[in-house]
Amino acid sequence: MDGSEPKQKEKHFIVVDVDRDEEGVVIGCQLEAVMSKRAMDMDWRELKDKEMWLQGWK
Repeated sequence: MDGSEPKQKEKHFIVVDVDRDEEGVVIGCQLEAVMSKRAMDMDWRELKDKEMWLQGWK
C-alpha cells in the first residue's frame, strides 16, 4: 500500500487555509477532509509528493 491510499476512510481533501510569512510567501496550509471535516495543518510542499497525495477526484 502506498502513501496515497486513504487513511481513516478519508479520501478527498480541500485546502481551507493558506499560511504566509511577512513577505507573503506560502509557508503552510490547512487541509480538511471532505467527509469527516477533520482538519490538519501541513507544509504545502508535501502536497507535491505523489507518493503521499494524488491531485483530483478519483
